[in-house]
Amino acid sequence: MDPLITYSPELVTVWPVDVGTENPALFWADDPSPELCNSISRLGQLSPIILDDTGSRPILLSGVKRLRVLTQLNRFATAVRLESNINNAFLPQGLLRGLIYLACNFNRQRTEAMLVQAGRYFQTQASFEVWMREAAPYLGLSAKSAQAARLEQWLELPSRFDSYLFANRLTLASASVLSTLSEFDLEILEPFFASLKWSRNNLAGFVGNIREASLMQKKPVAELVEKANLHAVLHLGLSPNDTLHRLGTAARNMRYPCLTDMEERFFTLASEITRQNVWRVKPSQGFETDRVRLEVEVANRQELGQAVRDLDEATEKKEWDELWLVGAPDSNSGCGSR
Repeated sequence: MDPLITYSPELVTVWPVDVGTENPALFWADDPSPELCNSISRLGQLSPIILDDTGSRPILLSGVKRLRVLTQLNRFATAVRLESNINNAFLPQGLLRGLIYLACNFNRQRTEAMLVQAGRYFQTQASFEVWMREAAPYLGLSAKSAQAARLEQWLELPSRFDSYLFANRLTLASASVLSTLSEFDLEILEPFFASLKWSRNNLAGFVGNIREASLMQKKPVAELVEKANLHAVLHLGLSPNDTLHRLGTAARNMRYPCLTDMEERFFTLASEITRQNVWRVKPSQGFETDRVRLEVEVANRQELGQAVRDLDEATEKKEWDELWLVGAPDSNSGCGSR
């Protein structure tokens, strides 16, 4: 069992201006809500702030919002002053201060952004394994959980990427994808992460295809991105979803230039065959064979009759002969899977 940390708590009254708030362990500090301001103004301070009073000046350990309200109201603050062995515990002072802050905020709903804020603080105090073992219960995590692993990966990214997570552009799950990129490649692709909201799957497809294209063609990511003019896509005035689709398609084109060329040729021909009729023409998986699949949906006998007439008319289209050759080896382009 871990040793017990003991204190000599004492309830005291202090002027807010006498309390030091320069404590980086207050990593979730933000401005008080109007509701809290109104409550303290009308009913007074109902919960004490927590102070570390082992130094020359008391340092705030928890209660930033309450202290700010009391400062505005020019009122004394009621505080629990911790003395005794806070500086002599079995844990380093910085780590212990962070744990006390977490314990005092145990009931707060923790978002991914809050996990990252806490992680950035704790990684300055101890190794991930050490601080996560101590802090996990207060963060609502298991030290060996998938979420803890994602957090560890995220904390290995440059801290500037935190702002994209805070803005809901990226998620913790994105870390496993971003960690495959070098620092230089991260910088090249960063404008895309800063501008759009990415699901992990969209991000994995975009980054994975660009990385694979870079490896296959033995060209740097920066060169491929410039050649495809990807940054210009961000300035076309498209909707976010259309921009993501355009970028995803461009990245796939980098990775599978022959396949995407065949798809484009196939669907151009197929659209001519099925123009103004109810049928859909689809290729075999990856153009592995020269067979195509015809699909139609009908709800009644009348629609079935129309589908038969449409198919009879479509059989006369000249595009069929070229369509069946789309996946054949092409001596000019080098594409073809059969």
